[in-house]
This record gives sequence, C-alpha cells and structure tokens, in this order.
Amino acid sequence: MIADINKSAAEKLIAVQTEYMTDLFNTGQAQILALSSVREPKEGFELQIKFFKELDAKLANIAEKEMTMLSEAKEQLIDVPETNISGMPDMYGIADATTRKNA
Repeated sequence: MIADINKSAAEKLIAVQTEYMTDLFNTGQAQILALSSVREPKEGFELQIKFFKELDAKLANIAEKEMTMLSEAKEQLIDVPETNISGMPDMYGIADATTRKNA
C-alpha cells in the first residue's frame, strides 16, 4: 500500500517535471529566435525581462503543483498506519477499554 502511494506520487511528479522541462526547452528556443531578430538592445533587454518573468511564474506554478501532490501523498501515507492501528483490536480479538467497562 505504501509502495503504491509512493509510486503514484513519483509518477505524478515525473510527469509534471517532464512537462515543465519540455515547456522550458520550447520557451527557451522561442526566446532565442525572438532575440535573434532584435535590432535594438533595449528591445532585447525587454524581451529578456518578459521571458524571465514568465519563467518565474511557470516555475512558481510547477512548485505549487508539486507541493500539492506531495501533501496529498503525505496525507495518504499518514492514513496507512492509522488505519492499520485502528483495526488491530478487531484483528486480534482485543476489546478496547470502553468495551470492557460496559460489559
């Protein structure tokens, strides 16, 4: 069960990272093409500023997605021992303290 949660989380993170790296490569390539046609240094500087602002926003978005995925995986992993521990008395035929008092 824990291995499945870890595997699922890893697959999701890898997919997000792959998407990000592909986008980063394509965006960088487009930026190089745009800069190669620039005639004025000021225009090139403005293109670079725009590029890095967009890159920063994309990176922040990816980081947020990854944190959400990791938080979800963490919650699932926390539930595993809690579920197993709560089922132990039933599994071993042990009555809890409240059941004994009422009997």
